[in-house]
Amino acid sequence: GPVHGAVDLSVLNGVQRAGASLRIDNAHFDGAPAVDIVRARLSVELSLDPGGANLTAALSGSAAQVGGFRINRFAGDVRMIDGVGKVRASIAGQRGRQFNVQLDADVAANEVGVALSGALDGQRISLDRRARFHKVAGGWALDPVALRYGGGSALIKSAHFGDETRLDLGLQRMPLSLLDLSNSDMGLAGLASGSLTYAQPRGGVQTGSARLMVRSLSRSGLTRTALPVDLGLNADLGASRLAMRAVIRHKGALIGRAQALMAPLGRGSLIERLRAAPMKAQLRYVGPAEAIWRMTRIEIIDITGQSALRADIGGTGANPIINGALMARDATLESPVTGMRLSRLRARGQFDGSKLVFSDLGG
Repeated sequence: GPVHGAVDLSVLNGVQRAGASLRIDNAHFDGAPAVDIVRARLSVELSLDPGGANLTAALSGSAAQVGGFRINRFAGDVRMIDGVGKVRASIAGQRGRQFNVQLDADVAANEVGVALSGALDGQRISLDRRARFHKVAGGWALDPVALRYGGGSALIKSAHFGDETRLDLGLQRMPLSLLDLSNSDMGLAGLASGSLTYAQPRGGVQTGSARLMVRSLSRSGLTRTALPVDLGLNADLGASRLAMRAVIRHKGALIGRAQALMAPLGRGSLIERLRAAPMKAQLRYVGPAEAIWRMTRIEIIDITGQSALRADIGGTGANPIINGALMARDATLESPVTGMRLSRLRARGQFDGSKLVFSDLGG
């Protein structure tokens, strides 16, 4: 997309100077993540003084997307003298959600202090203290700090981004609705507690673990909300395998169980490793269909009623092969799009690879 404006280069008293005043309209910038900006204004003044470079910059705009993160309005400014100064930024609004975040950072040669505040849907987002980044071999590390939101917290016990990327995170009744900041289509609800770890040496493979309990896990779509369930998850990612177990409970009763093993894991990004890995997985579920179906993002039809599912999964992460059976009784199938409604539905089917073949379907 177009970027319009003027860039001035000059020398004053032997000091190289640069200035720019730019207008950005419907621009796309490739990268990880990609950035799209509908409208923005950027002004920059740079002085390369041998005694210390000076930088002053200001940015403001509207309607931007960074990866899956959508922003209605944004603004920021930078004032730096010889690598020391202040950075301020604010973002507001996202499709369907009311949020705002303000950031104030003090920057020095070997340390950055960050204050963060804001709100999501009227609930305050804050840090329990000013976050402190300091230099380590090959990058930066973050001192322990807790993010608070909606009566819960996420404690960053350690975070390193240098020769090794390493993260150790503890959750205490953290609302999953906070994830909507990264993707407003998630629509998740529930309170997560437990721990997450992740590590990757530079040039090495990823490892990590998850020990999570999510209370009242649910998802809201355009017209329906999933029946809340409790999910317990244990997962371990090693250099050569991923193993996980999960249980699902509704009102204290066990209604679902799953386990999976993916091995051996090759090299590449984490997604590439998981897509290429052979897998063995089992899923057993006996409970209300609306607890599982509405967690999907299939909005054209809705299924309620008692269901039973048995699935044994092989193949690879990219090409799973499913064998098993599905059964439903006294179920209801509705389409909020077409107005169709089938009640007292019964169904019995068998999984065959990537197909589900029904031997009995009526209502």
